[in-house]
Formats: sequence, structure tokens, C-alpha cells
Amino acid sequence: MERRRAGEAFPRVPVGSLELTREQVAAGLYLSLAALPQAPARPTSEQMLSVVWRAVDHLGVSGLDATAREMAALSLWDRDVTLAYSDAYVLCREHWYRDALSELLPAGAVALALYASDIKVTRGGRSAVGRGAEINGHLMEGVSRLGARTLARLGNEGPNEFHPWALTPFAELDPEYRALTPDRPRRKFCYDLSVNH
Repeated sequence: MERRRAGEAFPRVPVGSLELTREQVAAGLYLSLAALPQAPARPTSEQMLSVVWRAVDHLGVSGLDATAREMAALSLWDRDVTLAYSDAYVLCREHWYRDALSELLPAGAVALALYASDIKVTRGGRSAVGRGAEINGHLMEGVSRLGARTLARLGNEGPNEFHPWALTPFAELDPEYRALTPDRPRRKFCYDLSVNH
């Protein structure tokens, strides 16, 4: 059973007896970034949940809501804001279902979500090194635009087109996938980025 509530794009994250929204989790992480391991190390889910729990204990849910409103006014180019939203997305993704932890998206689904996002196609920008927060932010954006069912249904089309051992011509791929991804350079860029993420 999903943790998402009606009208919400992302599931809530269990923190103690509470279930927090992605924005509330991001606020808790934003307030406590200094307490988490810094790049290149990545905090574990347990470390992130612990930090959010301490923020709830200190500020309460209303304090997280106030911080979330302040964050909404900041630019998504702000490194700390982007990192907090990225890590909140990781926790939402892991806790999508009650009493279970979810698996990571396969590369094809990541590529499709990145294609649907506002990520800029750049020369030489196919490396994910040092870009985790940025890529996760775009990934979150694409997932919210397409939805999990579309990603699950069409997620294998990218690997079918670009994997060296598959190489299915674009014209033979699913018509819905072709309609969603008409730009070949963008498809290839997003696929390359997804397999390096």
C-alpha cells in the first residue's frame, strides 16, 4: 500500500509516529545539513532520518512548515536547497510503500524522467560525478511529471535503443515513448547520464 495521500505527488516519510511530506523532510534536512556527511561521502538513509527526527523534536511540524515556506522562496540553484530536496526525494522514494523499502529506478526509467525534466543538454555533461544533487532534483521533477506507472511501463525503451547489445531502431519502439521523447540528442544525453548516475 502506497504512503501517498490523495492529491500528493510523493509519499510521506515515516519519522517516529509522524508521516512527513517531502517538503517537511527537505526542511528538516536543510536545517541540519552540517550534521550530515559531506561530499564525496553520501549520508545513509538512517543518518538522514535521524537528522529529520531531531529537527521535528526541536521545531515541531509547524517549524518545519515555516522552514519549507522559506525554502520555497529560495532559488533551486542554491546548493543547500537542492541538496535538501534531493535527499528528501531519496527518503520519499525509499518509503513509497508501507512496511517496505523501494528499489532504485532502473537506468531506462531514470533516462525517461530526466528527459521529461528541465535538465539542460550540454556537451561533455554526461558525467554524473559531483552532480548528484542536481541530477536528483531533475529526476524528481521528471518523475512528478510522468508518474511512476509511465516510467515503469516505458522504462525499458531507452536501453532497447541505446544499449550496445540491443540497438532497437527508434521507429520500432513503443509509440508512447516515441511521442514523449522526439529529440534524439536529448534522449541519448539523458540515457548516458542515467547509466553514469
